[in-house]
Amino acid sequence: MAPSVEKIGGTSIAATDAVVGNVLIAGRAGRDLYRRIFVVSAYGGITDLLLEPKKKTDAAKPPGLYASFAADGEKGDWRDALDAVAAAMRARNEEVFGTSPERAVADDFVAARIGETRACLDDLDRLRGHGHFRLDEPLATLRELLAGLGE
Repeated sequence: MAPSVEKIGGTSIAATDAVVGNVLIAGRAGRDLYRRIFVVSAYGGITDLLLEPKKKTDAAKPPGLYASFAADGEKGDWRDALDAVAAAMRARNEEVFGTSPERAVADDFVAARIGETRACLDDLDRLRGHGHFRLDEPLATLRELLAGLGE
């Protein structure tokens, strides 16, 4: 049997128990459970926190991490946005894993990725502060990097 690739949307994955039963297991047993690749979108709402609110009706929401960084606003704005992303990811881990050992693994994974992202943004922020660097091209790459952070 050839491997299959299956995409699970962020809104769907929010109902983790249902996804496990209806998509991951879905009546399969033994070897049928394997040779499957799952691409999981960011949990619902995480992409908005990483980039910017996607709906015009979400104008009251704070700008996302990318929007905060790209706007080059007050120092710390993007750091606050990154902290909000980390808090939302940890809260989702708590909902999914409760007090199980897997939660610590998931929280450590989030902490590592948030730390790497913070270091990258700090470096870009320092470059931007010198005034001799245009960040147009790096910002496009940064947007893709941040979008992938939630996946």
